[in-house]
Amino acid sequence: MSQELPQPVNSLAITSQAAIGRIPRICTHDVSGAPLSLTHTFDAEAWQFGQMAVLSDIFERAVEELQIAGLRLLIGSMPPLHEHLHSGPQISLVPARFANAATAPLALRISATAENGPCRFIVNLGISGEDACCAVERLIENHPEIWSANYLGIGLWISWNRQIVHLNDLEQLRADRGVARNITGVLLHCSTGRAVQAGLMWMSVIYRSVLDELSDSSRMPRLSTLVLEQLDHQRPRFDKTFRP
Repeated sequence: MSQELPQPVNSLAITSQAAIGRIPRICTHDVSGAPLSLTHTFDAEAWQFGQMAVLSDIFERAVEELQIAGLRLLIGSMPPLHEHLHSGPQISLVPARFANAATAPLALRISATAENGPCRFIVNLGISGEDACCAVERLIENHPEIWSANYLGIGLWISWNRQIVHLNDLEQLRADRGVARNITGVLLHCSTGRAVQAGLMWMSVIYRSVLDELSDSSRMPRLSTLVLEQLDHQRPRFDKTFRP
């Protein structure tokens, strides 16, 4: 009597999926002894479509944690605006004093996109107009050590007049008065929800400080310390490879 021999195993893989902060992470492990191979497909369009709920959760958690730290992000601002843009979902926050402006001179935004690159989260601070630009310049002049320690060389981008470079020098922030500029951080979709939230909280310090400076009541040193303590003294790091 002949016995059928088992067929050799070419590959055996275990695929696991975990969600941290509602952000899916998929990993395939080869247990046959062969080199590890990642053989899964990722639907970028489907990922982008479902991110408004993720952004809302991250934004709300950031607001709550900033409140605990002592930074009231929403005071003096319009209600957060939720939009489904062509590039992906976005939540924006603008000061109430600029509610009737065609383009708000100061805006804090968080978005999710898969357009022209990998799936990623983008935290953006838009600054334009003479008043807001002058407020930023005063903050730089009065607190250069805070900008240098907290915002230079951590992967942020700065853009103006169709130029975009990494933010590595304070002089890059001193654009011509009134020239629109954007300070932007990118976090890839595989980042944890906590990492994205920390990035938003970090940029919120600038937004709140500029808004307060417009009313001659800036507390940038104090707010920076409070938020850094809330983040266990871990400054966020943004992705340096992919542009916004």
